[in-house]
Amino acid sequence: MNVTLKDVPTQLHARLVERAKQNRRSLSKEILAIIESCVEPQLFDPQSFARQVRARREQLPLTVQQDDLAAIIDDSRL
Repeated sequence: MNVTLKDVPTQLHARLVERAKQNRRSLSKEILAIIESCVEPQLFDPQSFARQVRARREQLPLTVQQDDLAAIIDDSRL
């Protein structure tokens, strides 16, 4: 099935083209991938999520000590 998308703003088109290049896909395939990701059910994988959290945490420049964390939690309860 063919679908035509009209009146795509220039900046959005440029961002889609750039994203397609980064993912080594044609513009059409990139748009299909985006649409599929929006309509397909997303299954939650706790192990994958935990890996993503650990990876992001390692990128953070600072660490929080247990005592600091307890103080932050206590302050948020006020």
